[in-house]
Amino acid sequence: MPTDTPCVIVTGAASGIGRTTAQRFAADGWAVVCADRDAAGVQTLADDLNTAGHAALAVTVDVADEAATIAMATAAIDWTGRIDATIANAGIMVEGDALSVSVADWQRVMQVNATGAFLTARAVLPQMQAQGAGAIVFTASTVGLSGMKGVAAYSASKGAVI
Repeated sequence: MPTDTPCVIVTGAASGIGRTTAQRFAADGWAVVCADRDAAGVQTLADDLNTAGHAALAVTVDVADEAATIAMATAAIDWTGRIDATIANAGIMVEGDALSVSVADWQRVMQVNATGAFLTARAVLPQMQAQGAGAIVFTASTVGLSGMKGVAAYSASKGAVI
């Protein structure tokens, strides 16, 4: 991989917004690190992008695990020698209002959505600082501003991201 090709990491790339974002960056000529805890889904995406003539690398990561986010950033650097952008998109949602959501579900949503965004940024920042440039985009939601009935943990976690 030539080191002059810009590289983006997209977390939550196996489906939804993350998948579409990864596809768009690939179509625009970026080397794309497709990162997700869904190993099969992210491998399928990377395979599809590579088959279409794009540059893609699948990385299995749980963004709530600091060592895993560091390994993700290291994989990108080993592959392209750079990280130009990161889309911190990985997220989960569980149903439950403040009285019914379990503490375990609350904590897992906060770990993935809020702490995961922080750990993703922290993992890529040293490389971006060394390069003297880079961009990090966090995917949030309007429910982080106003809340939404029945998804207390999700609303709070997106408020933390904002």
